[in-house]
Amino acid sequence: MYEDYGDYDYYDEKPKRKRKTSNTRLEKDYLPEAIITFFLYWAGWIVGFFVNWFLLNQAANRRKNEGEVQHNVGCLRFMMWINVIPLILIVLSIFLLVATQ
Repeated sequence: MYEDYGDYDYYDEKPKRKRKTSNTRLEKDYLPEAIITFFLYWAGWIVGFFVNWFLLNQAANRRKNEGEVQHNVGCLRFMMWINVIPLILIVLSIFLLVATQ
């Protein structure tokens, strides 16, 4: 019924260490955040702008501090420019209209 393993003592065995691999990198996909930001811009421009700004800063900090591989951060940047450029153009056109009168 019981097998004889000889002088083998289970408790004297040293635990095996896990090897640290340098190839392991954290990855983050920002596509869900970009989709949420898109809807936040439609719900309220200021809310969408601040959430987008926060997410872009978070992505930059994670890349710099943790060396994280990031996907779809360009979606957040594109969203920022698409929604900020019209505001800049509106302010510039109002300034030019007031300055020419």
